[in-house]
Amino acid sequence: MSRHVLIFSARFADAVAECTKRQTIRPVRKRPIKAGHALVLYAWTGKPYRSKQRRLYPVARICKEASEITIASGTIGGAQVECIHINGRELTFQQAQDFAKADGFINAADMVDWFKKTHGLPFTGTLIKW
Repeated sequence: MSRHVLIFSARFADAVAECTKRQTIRPVRKRPIKAGHALVLYAWTGKPYRSKQRRLYPVARICKEASEITIASGTIGGAQVECIHINGRELTFQQAQDFAKADGFINAADMVDWFKKTHGLPFTGTLIKW
């Protein structure tokens, strides 16, 4: 079985450890994560790449789903809108809000803003669920 290490920032670590966050969105990898792969989940104890890591679960989690995701934003009639597509299907406003909360954000606008600052938009990556 293929094993993959995923490291979380302090912002998301507690939610992952408490099982309230059971998904993550990552840039496309050279070695893609697929359903059935083992996921070993860690968090930085301090500054990323300059601190130790702590394991969030004593055993590996199994990937249940790996989907393509695109995150973008735009304006319609002067209003800012968030646009999230999973496997080519656009989420409705309510679905986007629920999805963002499940991923550890306040709402879809918070999520889109974080991805804009962290990765730039539009962002295309992989949604990994365990």
